[in-house]
Amino acid sequence: MDANRRVLFVVDYFYPHVGGGETLFRELAMGLVGRGWLVTVLTLRESGNACEELWNGIRIIRVATPPFASRYWFILLSLVPALRLARNVDIIHAGGYASAWAAWLAGWWRRRPKVLTVFEVFGDQWLSLRDVPTLIGRLYRAYEWLTLRLRFDRYLCISGFTRERLVRFAKVPVNRTVVVYPAVDYEFWRRESHSPRDVRGELGLSPESLVYLYFGRPGVSKGVVSLVEAAVLIQREVPDSCLLLILSHDPAGGYLKVMRRIAELKLENYVKVMEPVRLPELPSYLLASDCVVIPSLSEGFGYSAVEAASLGCRVVATRGHAVEEVLGGYGAYVDPLDTKGLSDAIIRMAACRLQVCTMPQKYSVAAQVQGTWDVYRTLFSDRQAGIRRSRTVGRSDGL
Repeated sequence: MDANRRVLFVVDYFYPHVGGGETLFRELAMGLVGRGWLVTVLTLRESGNACEELWNGIRIIRVATPPFASRYWFILLSLVPALRLARNVDIIHAGGYASAWAAWLAGWWRRRPKVLTVFEVFGDQWLSLRDVPTLIGRLYRAYEWLTLRLRFDRYLCISGFTRERLVRFAKVPVNRTVVVYPAVDYEFWRRESHSPRDVRGELGLSPESLVYLYFGRPGVSKGVVSLVEAAVLIQREVPDSCLLLILSHDPAGGYLKVMRRIAELKLENYVKVMEPVRLPELPSYLLASDCVVIPSLSEGFGYSAVEAASLGCRVVATRGHAVEEVLGGYGAYVDPLDTKGLSDAIIRMAACRLQVCTMPQKYSVAAQVQGTWDVYRTLFSDRQAGIRRSRTVGRSDGL
């Protein structure tokens, strides 16, 4: 039943770009190829990438965009190729708000089932996010609401937290939503497969220095500025310590705000900011730290937290979003934006010499592929039933 089915993924970022959404769709695409599916991915083209290529059995078609605001350009420039590619697929699956409009319009025009993976819903939180002007927050909130109201046939939510927010904010019917947790590459994130890096030696720190680490994007919801402010308190309490940020430059505005705050607090010699490292090297940095910090205001799933926990790293995270759901009792939790609580938790966790304990492997590729396939199968059945009903009505009218 699976073989030779054809799916079109419309996503703003895909391989070789690194990120949570990219990991989700990469693992899903490879899992479906393993079941005999024909998978096409429509994504934006970054510098150095081919316009079209076949990678691990996945056909990747990349849309050229201007070098600035590429995700916003993708909303417009992906529409024509999506309409063309939709003609020869059985289902269209979008990931994220930048790809939702092209996928929905192509599915509506070609009369194909339409699925949207919802990573995160901010809703009214747009109006209270730090460093987001009120007008901009209102515009983002309106765009998010309009996008989620497009009436996809199914909404795949990556956590129960995301599903609850989707239903409450956009009034999406519950029977159109399904929770499908994304897959984690546990084979890669095995502690035994990596060795700690000599980060202290490279940074000129003493072997006993306390090193706490954040890795990822400096987006408005990631709480990196709050972590930098907590670093002032940690430095005062534990002078022989260091905050290591492995920080993406995207979004550029968020990166500049973090760097500006470091300068304002005179932490240039205390906070070590590194360029993003290649994925194979990343676990060695996590293992070298005393704890990994997830200071987010909101998370739809929390790949960083799960990956760190899978390595057996100590984790300090904020509560009130999906990280508590996916990690359970693993790690320590504090309120978002509570710099004193965050600093205290980091000092306690980093000083704790508990036995290493990794998370159970709950988020497998097989579970993600099966959960997604169950949704597809339901949509195929509904479509066939609808076709049969229309034919029956047509024959009745003819009589």
